[in-house]
Amino acid sequence: MSERSAASERTSRASLDLSAVSHDYGRRRAVDGVSFTVAQGEILGLLGPSGCGKSTTLRLVAGLEDLQQGVVRIGGEIMADRGLNIPTERRHVGMVFQDHALFPHLSVAQNISFGLGHLAAGERQGRIERWGRRLGLSPLLAAYPHQLSGGEQQRVALARAMAPEPRVMLLDEPFSSLDSRLRDQIRDETVEVLKQAGTATLLVTHDPEEAMRMGDRIAIMNAGRIEQIDTPAQVYAAPATPFVARFLSETNEIPVQVRGGAVETPFGRLPAPVPDGAALLMFRPEALQEAGADAAGTAAVTVQRATALGAYRRLEIGVAGQRFAARLPAGPLPASGAVLHFGLNPDFCFVFPAA
Repeated sequence: MSERSAASERTSRASLDLSAVSHDYGRRRAVDGVSFTVAQGEILGLLGPSGCGKSTTLRLVAGLEDLQQGVVRIGGEIMADRGLNIPTERRHVGMVFQDHALFPHLSVAQNISFGLGHLAAGERQGRIERWGRRLGLSPLLAAYPHQLSGGEQQRVALARAMAPEPRVMLLDEPFSSLDSRLRDQIRDETVEVLKQAGTATLLVTHDPEEAMRMGDRIAIMNAGRIEQIDTPAQVYAAPATPFVARFLSETNEIPVQVRGGAVETPFGRLPAPVPDGAALLMFRPEALQEAGADAAGTAAVTVQRATALGAYRRLEIGVAGQRFAARLPAGPLPASGAVLHFGLNPDFCFVFPAA
């Protein structure tokens, strides 16, 4: 299926649709012409640095801010445009935030049932028990938030948001307060729950690993605008802009001149599918690969620093008066000053015309 056909299909079954949404705070434009869709059962990671407009975008979807420009649709229905702003409680959205926002005077069961007052008592209790089982909270239904761990509190927040069976789930930096091992576990559990429920989800995060681990697609946001939307694999392998490349991982950068569709580097000649002229070559640390001394397209480098980082080693190497970062699989660390030979994998290299 072509990208255009896939986009058309996503739009036709979108649970969430933003079209040309813009929002100002005074003279500062926080969100600038943002458009995207989130299909039923899809998780879209809205990724960017602090202050880029991602949380404002989420608040506009939720109805916590009055929309100034554009259109927000949920389930095909207009929730907001310049003349309409449906209240949050009528949008059928679930929300989970970084601080969990649990009611401290209510038990776990009462927190889960908070948004279920419109249901008959039997159905309300059924949902409490069902979501308690799904999220491993059944033994804790009588407990209070202060008696729970951070991970348990996060599960209660998710159960409370999911129990009303929302059309759209909004997650705003929900895992940042958890330690790394627990964070990974809760992320995976959350994805499983959302997929089983078939809920369209917008995940706001500044953490590239979180967006790539959880998202079916990622939207990279910068200064109020979306710079690229695609699958995690495609965004990482083919960034649309230097900002996207830098935000997803560490990069090495060299100013170059494109001549005849190629550039010269300390590691040999590389293809460059951009017009001739000044350009910027960017490549990720894993693009640098150790090779034999007699291999073509390699250069002798000097190890300036080597660090063991669990599953891989990070080397800082010097060549031709320049310093680069390399990432290699776990193994013995070379000594400082050691001379090795490295080549450059073009699959992890990106060339952008000079700005």
